Amino acid sequence: NTNFVPVGKDQKQHIEMARDIANKFNANYGEVFILPEPDIVKETQLIPGIDGQKMSKSYNNTIPIFGKDKEIRKKIMSIVTDNASVNELKDKDTPLFHLYCLFADKKERQTLSEKYDAPGLRYGDVKLELFEKIMDYFAPYRKERAMLQSKQNDIKDILNLGAKKARLIAGEVLDKVKSTIGLCLD
Repeated sequence: NTNFVPVGKDQKQHIEMARDIANKFNANYGEVFILPEPDIVKETQLIPGIDGQKMSKSYNNTIPIFGKDKEIRKKIMSIVTDNASVNELKDKDTPLFHLYCLFADKKERQTLSEKYDAPGLRYGDVKLELFEKIMDYFAPYRKERAMLQSKQNDIKDILNLGAKKARLIAGEVLDKVKSTIGLCLD
């Protein structure tokens, strides 16, 4: 019972399946379910992994943002690039360029694009800059996560409270569905 579901481009089919099921139910029993729409942000609809495929833990091509600094750096330094020499122009349709752009503002993206269009760019330098950008971007989240990990009991309490709220909402929806199809056992 939501209007929008934030998903990546590759998860859109799950929302479409939910819509189909809700639509079929609504057609048979009246308007009970909202037909959700996917909320896909264009810039992040498909994030490349370090090997050029879509980023996925299944492909082992992710950047472990909560890992140790050395582990993160090693992953970033292993991002797939071509064999272009330092004096050749570089291809922008690459995982390194796309990942860097996720963390860059408009001016930084323009500067990087200009570097790719001129001789002298070294991929290792771009990877080191990306490492710094990622570490800076995720620093507050890494700090917050470390703080939360030190409070395991508080986290369990929050999760239990969230589970209670979810059960309450799910129960209300289920009761409405049962009532609609005539399964009320009052």
